Amino acid sequence: MAQEPYASARRVFWVVDNGSSHRGPKTEARLHERWPAIRIVHTPIHASWLTQVELYFSVVQRKVRSERPKTCARRTSQAAR
Repeated sequence: MAQEPYASARRVFWVVDNGSSHRGPKTEARLHERWPAIRIVHTPIHASWLTQVELYFSVVQRKVRSERPKTCARRTSQAAR
């Protein structure tokens, strides 16, 4: 938070999961005392955004694996789309 562009930003959104070390009003108050511009955004407890990312990459991996073993890089890249 001491480096640019964070130091001069009006707001900085910090995305965190729901771990006990960064959950609750005490944690938010402590962070706001040190960095007034920070805004804590918690991921959903169920069906986290990380789950969506993992699903996306599993689809990409399956598409790439279904290609023939000696596929060129361009074809692999197209399969991932």
